[in-house]
Amino acid sequence: MTDAAALLERLRRRRDAYLGILAGSPDVAGLVAEAEAAERALAPVRERWDEVRGTLDAAALREVEVVVEETRRALGELVRRVGDGPPALGAILGARAARAAYGR
Repeated sequence: MTDAAALLERLRRRRDAYLGILAGSPDVAGLVAEAEAAERALAPVRERWDEVRGTLDAAALREVEVVVEETRRALGELVRRVGDGPPALGAILGARAARAAYGR
């Protein structure tokens, strides 16, 4: 997947899943599954990021950076909430997995 539109769509799906969890969606498990599916789809891109980045125009690269930063902030907030929040959220997300995804 090097098409900019497909890359952005998967990045947005992942971001939107995390934002849905933060918003208190009753379907946390479904959103976690959606985020995990997006993560799996993005794995090959992360492995070849230097190559993929070279195929993106400046506007697409800026959009990728914006969506990745929004996702990073959402994951940071999830990590904070898992530590402070209801046990069910931590059980579903797994604090370790959230911290790993957030880069801590």
